[in-house]
Amino acid sequence: MLSVQCLTFNVLRFPPPPPARPDCERPKFVRLPQRSADCLCVLIVMKKTFALILFTLAAFTLTSCKQGGPSGVALIDLDQIAKRLGRDTVLVDELRNMGTELGKELETAKRTYTEEFEKNKASIGAKPTEADTQKLNTLLQSLNAQLQQQQQQAQQEINTRRMALVNRFREEVMPTALAVAQKRGLSVVLIRNDSLVLCAQADADITNEVIESLIAAGAKIPGAKPAGTAASGDKK
Repeated sequence: MLSVQCLTFNVLRFPPPPPARPDCERPKFVRLPQRSADCLCVLIVMKKTFALILFTLAAFTLTSCKQGGPSGVALIDLDQIAKRLGRDTVLVDELRNMGTELGKELETAKRTYTEEFEKNKASIGAKPTEADTQKLNTLLQSLNAQLQQQQQQAQQEINTRRMALVNRFREEVMPTALAVAQKRGLSVVLIRNDSLVLCAQADADITNEVIESLIAAGAKIPGAKPAGTAASGDKK
């Protein structure tokens, strides 16, 4: 039976930035041939020009940010949103059902391969020759390879489906999260991830507001009963 991995809505982890390189030492002036000296002058000029370009781009970026309105960052916990809306259970159940169906197909393939091997083994008889033994071993390796390939393909199908479901849920939440953030004067929404977010103020988290907005907009919570259902049931 295929194992269904737990859902995660966190963004991909990016590798840490490379360590900063120490500043280059000041070049020592030595006697060089005229051609080499020209090359050195060109490199120094290019280095200064590149530094000037970087400074200009940085200044332009800072100016653009100041003139572009709000640029604060809001955080949301997508796992918590899915849990509060009951979507995590729906997603896991769908993947589990998919894994069960694929597991049945693999069991059928395994029985087919086993029958094929036993049939070839029986045709050889009780006293197989060295060539017969080699033939059976080759067949067994081939059948095992085919079964392993099918298992990998089934797992890949589950992984692909899981990513599709997660991405679809993120797309559903995104407009509401951005609208809530804009009401606070924020323009960027990040998914909370301890590996990416070192620290943040408590008011940067808009998860609860997003959940309330989604429910108010008609987001369905699986298993939730309409108002008055429980009361009417108690009267019976």
